[in-house]
Amino acid sequence: MKIDSFCLIQMPSEDALFGAVGTRILPLSLGIITGYLRQRGIDVDQFDLLPLMEEKCGSGIEHSEFERFFDKEAVFNYINGGDNQFFDEFVQTMLKDINIAKYDMVALSVGPHLSWVQTFAGLIFGEYIERHWQKPLVFGGFNLSSMINYRPIYDELFEVWLKRFPYIIIGPGEESLYKLIQALRNNEGDEEIHKINGLCYLNSSGNLVANPSEKRRIVMPDFDGLKLKDYYNCIKKDGYDENMISLFRYPFAFTKPLRNKSEPTEEGYEKTLIIPYIFNYNCPYNCAFCVESDPESPTPVIAKVEQVISELKIIKQKYNTPYFYFINNAVNLSKRYIRELCNGIIENNLNIYWSDCARFDNTDYEIIKLMYKAGCRKLVFGMESGSEGLIKRINKKIDLKQAEQVMSWCNEIGIWPELEIILGMPTEGQEDFLESYNYLKRNLEKISFMTINHYIPMPGSEMFRYPEKYNIEVFSDITWEDILTRDLQLFKNGKNPIHYNNMIKVYNFREIGQRDSQQIFNDTVEKIKRTKKLMDGKLMQEAMKYVQQGVIKMSDLQGIQRL
Repeated sequence: MKIDSFCLIQMPSEDALFGAVGTRILPLSLGIITGYLRQRGIDVDQFDLLPLMEEKCGSGIEHSEFERFFDKEAVFNYINGGDNQFFDEFVQTMLKDINIAKYDMVALSVGPHLSWVQTFAGLIFGEYIERHWQKPLVFGGFNLSSMINYRPIYDELFEVWLKRFPYIIIGPGEESLYKLIQALRNNEGDEEIHKINGLCYLNSSGNLVANPSEKRRIVMPDFDGLKLKDYYNCIKKDGYDENMISLFRYPFAFTKPLRNKSEPTEEGYEKTLIIPYIFNYNCPYNCAFCVESDPESPTPVIAKVEQVISELKIIKQKYNTPYFYFINNAVNLSKRYIRELCNGIIENNLNIYWSDCARFDNTDYEIIKLMYKAGCRKLVFGMESGSEGLIKRINKKIDLKQAEQVMSWCNEIGIWPELEIILGMPTEGQEDFLESYNYLKRNLEKISFMTINHYIPMPGSEMFRYPEKYNIEVFSDITWEDILTRDLQLFKNGKNPIHYNNMIKVYNFREIGQRDSQQIFNDTVEKIKRTKKLMDGKLMQEAMKYVQQGVIKMSDLQGIQRL
Protein backbone atom coordinates (compact mmCIF):
# COMPACT_ATOMS: atom_id res chain seq x y z
CA MET A 1 0.00 0.00 0.00
CA LYS A 2 1.30 3.45 -0.91
CA ILE A 3 1.53 5.73 2.14
CA ASP A 4 3.68 8.72 1.26
CA SER A 5 1.48 11.42 2.77
CA PHE A 6 -0.20 11.22 6.13
CA CYS A 7 -2.81 13.38 7.84
CA LEU A 8 -3.36 13.69 11.61
CA ILE A 9 -6.55 15.41 12.83
CA GLN A 10 -7.60 16.16 16.42
CA MET A 11 -11.36 15.95 16.91
CA PRO A 12 -13.44 18.87 18.23
CA SER A 13 -15.21 18.76 21.60
CA GLU A 14 -18.04 20.55 23.41
CA ASP A 15 -15.57 22.57 25.50
CA ALA A 16 -15.88 25.50 23.10
CA LEU A 17 -19.64 25.60 23.55
CA PHE A 18 -19.19 26.59 27.18
CA GLY A 19 -16.63 29.32 26.61
CA ALA A 20 -13.29 27.67 27.30
CA VAL A 21 -11.17 29.54 29.85
CA GLY A 22 -7.51 29.64 30.64
CA THR A 23 -4.35 30.01 28.65
CA ARG A 24 -4.16 28.58 25.16
CA ILE A 25 -1.53 25.92 24.65
CA LEU A 26 -0.48 23.94 21.61
CA PRO A 27 -1.70 20.31 21.34
CA LEU A 28 1.17 18.29 22.79
CA SER A 29 -0.01 14.86 21.63
CA LEU A 30 -0.24 16.01 18.01
CA GLY A 31 3.18 17.62 18.25
CA ILE A 32 4.79 14.48 19.66
CA ILE A 33 3.32 12.13 17.05
CA THR A 34 4.11 14.55 14.23
CA GLY A 35 7.67 15.03 15.48
CA TYR A 36 8.24 11.28 15.80
CA LEU A 37 6.92 10.45 12.32
CA ARG A 38 8.73 13.33 10.61
CA GLN A 39 12.00 12.25 12.21
CA ARG A 40 11.45 8.91 10.45
CA GLY A 41 10.85 10.40 7.05
CA ILE A 42 7.05 10.34 6.97
CA ASP A 43 5.36 13.39 5.47
CA VAL A 44 2.78 14.51 8.06
CA ASP A 45 0.25 17.33 8.08
CA GLN A 46 -1.49 18.01 11.39
CA PHE A 47 -4.79 19.76 12.11
CA ASP A 48 -6.45 20.67 15.39
CA LEU A 49 -10.22 21.18 15.13
CA LEU A 50 -10.63 22.41 18.73
CA PRO A 51 -9.85 26.07 17.88
CA LEU A 52 -12.06 25.87 14.78
CA MET A 53 -14.91 24.58 16.96
CA GLU A 54 -14.45 27.56 19.27
CA GLU A 55 -14.54 29.91 16.31
CA LYS A 56 -17.76 28.36 14.98
CA CYS A 57 -19.42 28.44 18.38
CA GLY A 58 -18.64 32.12 18.61
CA SER A 59 -20.46 32.72 15.34
CA GLY A 60 -23.83 31.61 16.72
CA ILE A 61 -23.95 27.84 16.35
CA GLU A 62 -26.92 26.36 18.21
CA HIS A 63 -25.96 24.74 21.50
CA SER A 64 -28.90 22.32 21.43
CA GLU A 65 -27.85 20.92 18.06
CA PHE A 66 -24.96 19.15 19.75
CA GLU A 67 -27.25 17.00 21.83
CA ARG A 68 -27.18 14.76 18.76
CA PHE A 69 -23.61 13.82 19.66
CA PHE A 70 -24.97 12.10 22.77
CA ASP A 71 -27.41 9.99 20.74
CA LYS A 72 -25.75 6.59 20.55
CA GLU A 73 -28.34 5.12 18.17
CA ALA A 74 -28.08 8.06 15.75
CA VAL A 75 -24.29 7.75 15.65
CA PHE A 76 -24.35 3.97 15.23
CA ASN A 77 -27.00 4.26 12.51
CA TYR A 78 -24.84 6.80 10.68
CA ILE A 79 -21.71 4.63 10.63
CA ASN A 80 -23.82 1.72 9.44
CA GLY A 81 -24.90 3.58 6.32
CA GLY A 82 -27.71 5.80 7.58
CA ASP A 83 -28.25 9.40 6.50
CA ASN A 84 -27.80 12.31 8.90
CA GLN A 85 -27.75 15.81 7.43
CA PHE A 86 -26.53 17.44 10.63
CA PHE A 87 -23.51 15.13 10.91
CA ASP A 88 -22.70 15.60 7.21
CA GLU A 89 -22.88 19.38 7.38
CA PHE A 90 -20.89 19.54 10.61
CA VAL A 91 -18.04 17.45 9.18
CA GLN A 92 -18.08 19.46 5.94
CA THR A 93 -17.70 22.68 7.96
CA MET A 94 -14.88 21.30 10.09
CA LEU A 95 -12.95 19.79 7.16
CA LYS A 96 -13.46 22.60 4.66
CA ASP A 97 -9.80 23.69 4.77
CA ILE A 98 -8.34 20.15 4.75
CA ASN A 99 -7.77 18.50 1.39
CA ILE A 100 -8.38 14.91 2.50
CA ALA A 101 -8.06 13.67 -1.10
CA LYS A 102 -4.31 14.37 -1.18
CA TYR A 103 -3.46 12.03 1.73
CA ASP A 104 -2.77 8.32 1.55
CA MET A 105 -3.85 7.70 5.15
CA VAL A 106 -5.72 9.62 7.84
CA ALA A 107 -5.40 9.35 11.65
CA LEU A 108 -8.14 10.77 13.89
CA SER A 109 -7.12 11.69 17.42
CA VAL A 110 -9.99 11.27 19.90
CA GLY A 111 -8.72 13.43 22.74
CA PRO A 112 -7.52 15.25 24.81
CA HIS A 113 -10.85 15.73 26.61
CA LEU A 114 -12.91 12.98 28.21
CA SER A 115 -15.76 13.98 25.93
CA TRP A 116 -18.65 12.22 24.24
CA VAL A 117 -18.82 14.86 21.52
CA GLN A 118 -15.15 14.22 20.79
CA THR A 119 -15.51 10.44 21.01
CA PHE A 120 -18.51 10.19 18.71
CA ALA A 121 -16.97 12.82 16.42
CA GLY A 122 -14.21 10.26 15.80
CA LEU A 123 -16.76 7.78 14.48
CA ILE A 124 -18.72 10.38 12.52
CA PHE A 125 -15.65 11.94 10.88
CA GLY A 126 -14.30 8.49 10.11
CA GLU A 127 -17.54 7.48 8.41
CA TYR A 128 -17.70 10.68 6.37
CA ILE A 129 -14.09 10.32 5.21
CA GLU A 130 -14.65 6.66 4.34
CA ARG A 131 -17.77 7.47 2.29
CA HIS A 132 -16.25 10.31 0.32
CA TRP A 133 -12.57 9.39 -0.04
CA GLN A 134 -12.15 5.70 0.95
CA LYS A 135 -8.94 6.47 2.83
CA PRO A 136 -7.30 4.02 5.27
CA LEU A 137 -8.15 5.23 8.77
CA VAL A 138 -6.61 4.76 12.20
CA PHE A 139 -7.95 6.07 15.51
CA GLY A 140 -6.28 6.84 18.83
CA GLY A 141 -6.14 9.42 21.59
CA PHE A 142 -6.73 9.93 25.29
CA ASN A 143 -10.43 9.01 25.28
CA LEU A 144 -9.92 5.58 23.72
CA SER A 145 -6.79 4.89 25.79
CA SER A 146 -8.76 5.68 28.95
CA MET A 147 -11.84 3.67 28.01
CA ILE A 148 -9.94 0.48 27.29
CA ASN A 149 -8.91 0.36 30.97
CA TYR A 150 -12.55 -0.11 31.96
CA ARG A 151 -13.29 -3.34 30.16
CA PRO A 152 -15.85 -4.73 29.69
CA ILE A 153 -18.00 -1.61 30.16
CA TYR A 154 -16.96 -0.01 26.85
CA ASP A 155 -16.48 -3.24 24.89
CA GLU A 156 -19.65 -2.70 22.85
CA LEU A 157 -18.42 0.70 21.69
CA PHE A 158 -15.03 -0.71 20.68
CA GLU A 159 -16.63 -3.67 18.91
CA VAL A 160 -19.00 -1.47 16.90
CA TRP A 161 -16.08 0.82 16.08
CA LEU A 162 -13.78 -1.98 14.95
CA LYS A 163 -16.42 -3.68 12.83
CA ARG A 164 -16.47 -0.51 10.73
CA PHE A 165 -12.82 0.55 11.03
CA PRO A 166 -10.07 -2.01 11.68
CA TYR A 167 -7.43 0.00 13.56
CA ILE A 168 -7.50 1.63 17.00
CA ILE A 169 -4.26 2.45 18.83
CA ILE A 170 -4.21 2.86 22.63
CA GLY A 171 -1.47 4.26 24.84
CA PRO A 172 1.55 6.11 23.42
CA GLY A 173 0.74 6.28 19.72
CA GLU A 174 3.90 7.40 18.01
CA GLU A 175 5.80 4.08 17.66
CA SER A 176 2.64 2.00 17.21
CA LEU A 177 1.46 4.29 14.44
CA TYR A 178 4.86 4.20 12.74
CA LYS A 179 4.86 0.38 12.82
CA LEU A 180 1.32 0.25 11.43
CA ILE A 181 2.26 2.56 8.56
CA GLN A 182 5.31 0.42 7.78
CA ALA A 183 3.26 -2.78 7.92
CA LEU A 184 0.67 -1.38 5.51
CA ARG A 185 3.40 -0.10 3.20
CA ASN A 186 4.87 -3.60 3.11
CA ASN A 187 1.43 -5.14 2.49
CA GLU A 188 1.71 -7.29 5.60
CA GLY A 189 -1.32 -9.34 6.55
CA ASP A 190 -3.48 -9.14 9.65
CA GLU A 191 -1.45 -11.78 11.43
CA GLU A 192 1.61 -9.50 11.50
CA ILE A 193 -0.32 -6.27 11.97
CA HIS A 194 -2.11 -7.72 14.99
CA LYS A 195 1.24 -8.13 16.76
CA ILE A 196 1.78 -4.36 16.98
CA ASN A 197 1.86 -3.08 20.57
CA GLY A 198 -1.03 -0.79 21.41
CA LEU A 199 -3.28 -2.10 18.66
CA CYS A 200 -6.93 -2.94 19.35
CA TYR A 201 -8.66 -5.26 16.90
CA LEU A 202 -11.32 -7.94 16.53
CA ASN A 203 -9.94 -11.45 16.26
CA SER A 204 -11.27 -14.17 13.95
CA SER A 205 -13.98 -14.97 16.51
CA GLY A 206 -15.12 -11.35 16.60
CA ASN A 207 -13.78 -10.76 20.10
CA LEU A 208 -12.06 -7.55 21.16
CA VAL A 209 -8.30 -7.82 21.68
CA ALA A 210 -6.22 -4.99 23.17
CA ASN A 211 -2.47 -5.47 22.88
CA PRO A 212 -0.17 -4.12 25.62
CA SER A 213 0.71 -0.48 25.08
CA GLU A 214 3.97 0.56 23.47
CA LYS A 215 6.74 2.00 25.62
CA ARG A 216 6.98 5.75 26.15
CA ARG A 217 9.57 7.69 24.21
CA ILE A 218 10.97 11.16 24.76
CA VAL A 219 10.15 13.11 21.61
CA MET A 220 10.62 16.77 20.79
CA PRO A 221 7.21 18.04 19.71
CA ASP A 222 6.90 19.52 16.24
CA PHE A 223 4.02 21.96 15.83
CA ASP A 224 4.90 23.12 12.32
CA GLY A 225 1.84 23.24 10.10
CA LEU A 226 -0.63 24.17 12.82
CA LYS A 227 -2.19 27.63 12.66
CA LEU A 228 -0.13 29.20 15.43
CA LYS A 229 -2.46 32.18 15.63
CA ASP A 230 -5.04 29.84 17.17
CA TYR A 231 -2.82 29.43 20.24
CA TYR A 232 -1.68 32.98 20.90
CA ASN A 233 -2.07 34.47 24.35
CA CYS A 234 -1.98 38.25 24.72
CA ILE A 235 0.35 39.40 27.46
CA LYS A 236 1.63 42.78 28.59
CA LYS A 237 4.90 43.82 26.94
CA ASP A 238 6.33 45.32 30.10
CA GLY A 239 4.20 43.61 32.72
CA TYR A 240 6.25 40.91 34.40
CA ASP A 241 4.02 40.63 37.47
CA GLU A 242 0.80 40.49 35.46
CA ASN A 243 2.24 37.93 33.04
CA MET A 244 3.53 35.61 35.75
CA ILE A 245 0.21 35.77 37.61
CA SER A 246 -1.85 35.14 34.47
CA LEU A 247 0.36 32.45 32.94
CA PHE A 248 1.38 30.57 36.08
CA ARG A 249 -0.33 31.73 39.26
CA TYR A 250 -3.90 31.61 37.90
CA PRO A 251 -3.74 30.19 34.36
CA PHE A 252 -7.41 29.16 34.48
CA ALA A 253 -8.85 32.29 36.06
CA PHE A 254 -7.52 35.60 34.77
CA THR A 255 -8.52 35.02 31.18
CA LYS A 256 -8.79 38.51 29.75
CA PRO A 257 -6.94 39.66 27.70
CA LEU A 258 -5.04 36.33 27.52
CA ARG A 259 -7.67 34.63 25.36
CA ASN A 260 -7.93 37.38 22.78
CA LYS A 261 -6.56 35.15 20.06
CA SER A 262 -6.51 37.66 17.23
CA GLU A 263 -4.66 40.97 17.45
CA PRO A 264 -4.22 42.53 20.91
CA THR A 265 -6.99 45.04 21.44
CA GLU A 266 -5.30 47.02 24.21
CA GLU A 267 -2.19 49.10 23.77
CA GLY A 268 0.92 47.58 25.30
CA TYR A 269 -0.02 43.94 24.75
CA GLU A 270 1.62 41.40 22.48
CA LYS A 271 0.96 37.87 21.22
CA THR A 272 2.92 34.91 22.55
CA LEU A 273 2.82 31.13 22.63
CA ILE A 274 3.03 28.79 25.61
CA ILE A 275 4.75 25.53 24.75
CA PRO A 276 3.84 22.24 26.46
CA TYR A 277 6.84 19.95 26.82
CA ILE A 278 7.43 16.61 28.52
CA PHE A 279 10.70 14.85 29.26
CA ASN A 280 9.83 12.19 31.83
CA TYR A 281 7.07 9.61 32.07
CA ASN A 282 5.86 7.13 34.68
CA CYS A 283 6.50 7.09 38.40
CA PRO A 284 8.86 4.99 40.56
CA TYR A 285 6.58 5.32 43.61
CA ASN A 286 3.66 3.07 44.49
CA CYS A 287 0.85 5.18 45.94
CA ALA A 288 -2.02 2.78 46.61
CA PHE A 289 -4.71 4.90 44.92
CA CYS A 290 -2.71 5.37 41.71
CA VAL A 291 -2.52 3.18 38.60
CA GLU A 292 1.27 3.44 38.86
CA SER A 293 1.07 1.06 41.85
CA ASP A 294 0.31 -1.74 39.40
CA PRO A 295 3.41 -4.00 39.37
CA GLU A 296 3.00 -4.24 35.59
CA SER A 297 3.07 -0.48 35.11
CA PRO A 298 6.01 0.72 33.01
CA THR A 299 9.22 1.95 34.58
CA PRO A 300 10.19 5.64 34.43
CA VAL A 301 11.46 7.02 31.15
CA ILE A 302 13.62 10.12 31.63
CA ALA A 303 15.43 12.17 28.99
CA LYS A 304 19.07 13.00 29.46
CA VAL A 305 19.60 16.59 30.56
CA GLU A 306 21.64 17.29 27.42
CA GLN A 307 18.66 16.30 25.24
CA VAL A 308 16.25 18.47 27.24
CA ILE A 309 18.49 21.54 27.06
CA SER A 310 19.07 21.06 23.33
CA GLU A 311 15.37 20.70 22.60
CA LEU A 312 14.35 23.63 24.78
CA LYS A 313 16.85 25.80 22.94
CA ILE A 314 15.45 24.73 19.56
CA ILE A 315 11.81 25.12 20.59
CA LYS A 316 12.33 28.54 22.16
CA GLN A 317 14.01 29.89 19.05
CA LYS A 318 11.64 28.19 16.61
CA TYR A 319 8.43 29.47 18.22
CA ASN A 320 9.90 32.68 19.64
CA THR A 321 8.66 32.28 23.20
CA PRO A 322 10.20 31.92 26.68
CA TYR A 323 7.05 30.39 28.22
CA PHE A 324 6.74 26.64 28.87
CA TYR A 325 4.38 24.32 30.71
CA PHE A 326 6.38 21.20 31.57
CA ILE A 327 4.00 18.22 31.79
CA ASN A 328 6.20 15.78 33.70
CA ASN A 329 5.30 13.24 36.34
CA ALA A 330 7.75 15.06 38.62
CA VAL A 331 10.55 17.33 37.53
CA ASN A 332 12.68 16.43 40.56
CA LEU A 333 12.74 12.63 40.53
CA SER A 334 16.26 13.01 41.91
CA LYS A 335 18.25 15.89 43.37
CA ARG A 336 21.09 15.26 40.97
CA TYR A 337 18.81 15.44 37.93
CA ILE A 338 17.06 18.69 38.92
CA ARG A 339 20.40 20.33 39.73
CA GLU A 340 21.86 19.33 36.35
CA LEU A 341 18.72 20.45 34.53
CA CYS A 342 18.57 23.86 36.20
CA ASN A 343 22.29 24.46 35.81
CA GLY A 344 21.99 23.54 32.14
CA ILE A 345 19.17 26.04 31.64
CA ILE A 346 21.18 28.77 33.39
CA GLU A 347 24.54 28.04 31.76
CA ASN A 348 22.97 28.02 28.29
CA ASN A 349 21.23 31.35 28.95
CA LEU A 350 17.86 29.95 27.93
CA ASN A 351 15.99 32.64 29.89
CA ILE A 352 12.73 30.73 30.04
CA TYR A 353 9.82 30.60 32.49
CA TRP A 354 8.12 27.34 33.38
CA SER A 355 5.94 25.32 35.76
CA ASP A 356 5.82 21.59 36.49
CA CYS A 357 4.81 18.87 38.94
CA ALA A 358 7.24 18.01 41.73
CA ARG A 359 7.76 15.99 44.91
CA PHE A 360 8.48 17.42 48.35
CA ASP A 361 11.45 15.12 48.77
CA ASN A 362 14.46 15.53 46.48
CA THR A 363 14.10 19.22 47.36
CA ASP A 364 15.92 21.65 49.63
CA TYR A 365 16.36 25.39 49.97
CA GLU A 366 19.29 25.61 47.55
CA ILE A 367 17.50 23.52 44.93
CA ILE A 368 14.41 25.75 45.08
CA LYS A 369 16.63 28.82 44.69
CA LEU A 370 18.27 27.14 41.71
CA MET A 371 14.90 26.27 40.18
CA TYR A 372 13.74 29.86 40.50
CA LYS A 373 16.94 31.10 38.87
CA ALA A 374 16.32 28.61 36.04
CA GLY A 375 12.85 30.09 35.44
CA CYS A 376 10.51 27.98 37.57
CA ARG A 377 7.51 29.98 38.74
CA LYS A 378 5.08 27.29 39.93
CA LEU A 379 5.33 23.73 41.28
CA VAL A 380 2.37 21.38 41.71
CA PHE A 381 2.80 18.88 44.56
CA GLY A 382 0.73 15.72 44.95
CA MET A 383 0.13 15.85 48.70
CA GLU A 384 -3.25 14.01 48.64
CA SER A 385 -3.85 14.45 52.40
CA GLY A 386 -2.65 16.28 55.49
CA SER A 387 -3.30 13.24 57.69
CA GLU A 388 -0.17 11.39 58.82
CA GLY A 389 -2.10 8.15 59.27
CA LEU A 390 -3.71 8.23 55.86
CA ILE A 391 -0.45 9.19 54.17
CA LYS A 392 1.11 6.01 55.58
CA ARG A 393 -1.85 3.80 54.67
CA ILE A 394 -1.83 4.92 51.04
CA ASN A 395 1.98 4.55 50.82
CA LYS A 396 2.41 8.18 49.75
CA LYS A 397 5.92 8.47 51.21
CA ILE A 398 5.96 12.15 52.02
CA ASP A 399 6.90 13.96 55.21
CA LEU A 400 4.22 16.52 56.05
CA LYS A 401 6.60 18.60 58.15
CA GLN A 402 9.03 18.69 55.26
CA ALA A 403 6.13 19.69 52.99
CA GLU A 404 5.44 22.72 55.20
CA GLN A 405 9.09 23.69 55.03
CA VAL A 406 9.23 23.30 51.24
CA MET A 407 6.11 25.45 50.80
CA SER A 408 7.65 28.13 53.05
CA TRP A 409 10.84 28.11 50.99
CA CYS A 410 8.85 28.35 47.75
CA ASN A 411 6.97 31.39 49.02
CA GLU A 412 10.15 33.05 50.25
CA ILE A 413 11.98 32.49 46.97
CA GLY A 414 9.11 33.29 44.59
CA ILE A 415 7.72 29.95 43.37
CA TRP A 416 4.00 29.32 43.78
CA PRO A 417 3.36 25.94 45.48
CA GLU A 418 0.12 24.31 44.37
CA LEU A 419 -1.36 21.13 45.91
CA GLU A 420 -3.33 18.16 44.65
CA ILE A 421 -5.68 16.82 47.34
CA ILE A 422 -7.87 13.68 47.25
CA LEU A 423 -10.85 13.34 49.57
CA GLY A 424 -12.96 10.26 50.26
CA MET A 425 -10.20 7.65 49.97
CA PRO A 426 -10.73 4.25 51.61
CA THR A 427 -9.84 4.23 55.35
CA GLU A 428 -10.23 8.03 55.51
CA GLY A 429 -12.25 8.51 58.68
CA GLN A 430 -13.51 11.76 60.16
CA GLU A 431 -10.38 12.09 62.29
CA ASP A 432 -8.21 11.78 59.18
CA PHE A 433 -10.26 14.42 57.41
CA LEU A 434 -10.13 16.87 60.32
CA GLU A 435 -6.39 16.39 60.68
CA SER A 436 -5.97 17.06 56.97
CA TYR A 437 -8.36 20.02 56.98
CA ASN A 438 -6.58 21.63 59.91
CA TYR A 439 -3.20 21.07 58.25
CA LEU A 440 -4.40 22.82 55.10
CA LYS A 441 -6.01 25.63 57.09
CA ARG A 442 -2.84 26.13 59.11
CA ASN A 443 -0.74 26.35 55.95
CA LEU A 444 -3.24 28.17 53.77
CA GLU A 445 -1.11 31.28 53.37
CA LYS A 446 1.68 29.13 51.94
CA ILE A 447 -0.57 27.35 49.41
CA SER A 448 -1.08 29.14 46.11
CA PHE A 449 -3.95 26.87 45.04
CA MET A 450 -5.48 23.45 45.78
CA THR A 451 -7.08 21.10 43.29
CA ILE A 452 -9.51 19.01 45.35
CA ASN A 453 -10.32 15.64 43.82
CA HIS A 454 -13.06 13.15 44.72
CA TYR A 455 -11.53 9.66 45.02
CA ILE A 456 -12.68 7.00 42.56
CA PRO A 457 -11.26 3.45 42.30
CA MET A 458 -8.84 3.19 39.39
CA PRO A 459 -8.22 -0.15 37.64
CA GLY A 460 -4.67 -1.35 38.19
CA SER A 461 -4.17 0.52 41.45
CA GLU A 462 -3.40 -1.41 44.65
CA MET A 463 -6.72 -0.32 46.18
CA PHE A 464 -8.52 -1.74 43.16
CA ARG A 465 -6.55 -5.00 43.09
CA TYR A 466 -6.59 -5.64 46.86
CA PRO A 467 -9.73 -3.90 48.17
CA GLU A 468 -9.98 -6.15 51.24
CA LYS A 469 -6.70 -4.68 52.47
CA TYR A 470 -8.55 -1.37 52.76
CA ASN A 471 -11.77 -2.89 54.14
CA ILE A 472 -13.74 -2.09 50.99
CA GLU A 473 -15.60 -3.79 48.17
CA VAL A 474 -15.17 -2.32 44.69
CA PHE A 475 -18.11 -2.66 42.30
CA SER A 476 -19.73 -1.16 39.23
CA ASP A 477 -23.48 -0.95 38.75
CA ILE A 478 -23.70 1.29 35.66
CA THR A 479 -23.52 0.85 31.90
CA TRP A 480 -21.77 3.12 29.46
CA GLU A 481 -25.20 4.28 28.32
CA ASP A 482 -25.82 5.46 31.92
CA ILE A 483 -22.66 7.54 31.75
CA LEU A 484 -23.69 8.92 28.37
CA THR A 485 -27.11 9.88 29.77
CA ARG A 486 -25.50 11.54 32.79
CA ASP A 487 -23.28 13.69 30.59
CA LEU A 488 -26.17 14.58 28.28
CA GLN A 489 -28.14 15.87 31.27
CA LEU A 490 -25.19 18.00 32.35
CA PHE A 491 -24.97 19.33 28.81
CA LYS A 492 -28.68 20.19 28.72
CA ASN A 493 -28.33 21.96 32.07
CA GLY A 494 -25.61 24.21 30.69
CA LYS A 495 -22.74 22.45 32.48
CA ASN A 496 -19.62 21.30 30.70
CA PRO A 497 -19.51 17.45 30.90
CA ILE A 498 -15.75 17.53 30.33
CA HIS A 499 -15.25 18.98 33.82
CA TYR A 500 -16.89 15.96 35.48
CA ASN A 501 -14.75 13.15 33.99
CA ASN A 502 -17.75 10.82 34.07
CA MET A 503 -16.22 8.53 31.45
CA ILE A 504 -13.81 7.18 34.06
CA LYS A 505 -16.25 7.23 37.00
CA VAL A 506 -17.11 3.62 36.37
CA TYR A 507 -16.32 1.96 39.71
CA ASN A 508 -17.58 2.70 43.19
CA PHE A 509 -16.85 1.22 46.60
CA ARG A 510 -18.48 0.48 49.93
CA GLU A 511 -16.95 -0.25 53.30
CA ILE A 512 -17.29 -3.79 54.58
CA GLY A 513 -19.76 -3.77 57.45
CA GLN A 514 -19.86 0.06 57.60
CA ARG A 515 -20.91 2.83 55.21
CA ASP A 516 -22.52 2.07 51.88
CA SER A 517 -21.44 3.85 48.69
CA GLN A 518 -24.11 6.55 48.93
CA GLN A 519 -23.11 7.44 52.49
CA ILE A 520 -19.46 7.60 51.45
CA PHE A 521 -20.36 9.83 48.49
CA ASN A 522 -22.46 12.19 50.61
CA ASP A 523 -19.78 12.43 53.29
CA THR A 524 -17.11 13.15 50.68
CA VAL A 525 -19.17 15.86 49.00
CA GLU A 526 -19.48 17.64 52.34
CA LYS A 527 -15.73 17.32 52.94
CA ILE A 528 -15.02 18.77 49.50
CA LYS A 529 -17.38 21.71 50.06
CA ARG A 530 -15.78 22.50 53.41
CA THR A 531 -12.22 22.27 52.08
CA LYS A 532 -13.02 24.24 48.94
CA LYS A 533 -14.35 27.07 51.09
CA LEU A 534 -10.86 27.54 52.46
CA MET A 535 -9.44 28.05 48.99
CA ASP A 536 -12.32 30.12 47.63
CA GLY A 537 -11.97 32.71 50.37
CA LYS A 538 -8.26 33.06 49.80
CA LEU A 539 -8.64 33.26 46.01
CA MET A 540 -11.10 36.13 46.11
CA GLN A 541 -9.05 37.98 48.73
CA GLU A 542 -5.90 37.71 46.61
CA ALA A 543 -7.77 38.55 43.43
CA MET A 544 -9.02 41.80 44.93
CA LYS A 545 -5.49 42.59 46.05
CA TYR A 546 -4.28 42.24 42.46
CA VAL A 547 -7.15 44.44 41.28
CA GLN A 548 -6.19 47.15 43.78
CA GLN A 549 -2.56 46.93 42.65
CA GLY A 550 -3.65 47.41 39.04
CA VAL A 551 -2.16 44.08 37.97
CA ILE A 552 -5.57 42.88 36.75
CA LYS A 553 -9.01 44.38 36.26
CA MET A 554 -12.35 43.31 37.68
CA SER A 555 -13.32 42.16 34.18
CA ASP A 556 -10.34 39.79 34.20
CA LEU A 557 -11.94 37.67 36.91
CA GLN A 558 -14.51 36.01 34.66
CA GLY A 559 -13.02 32.54 35.12
CA ILE A 560 -12.15 32.49 38.80
CA GLN A 561 -15.48 31.01 39.89
CA ARG A 562 -14.85 28.00 37.63
CA LEU A 563 -11.73 26.91 39.50
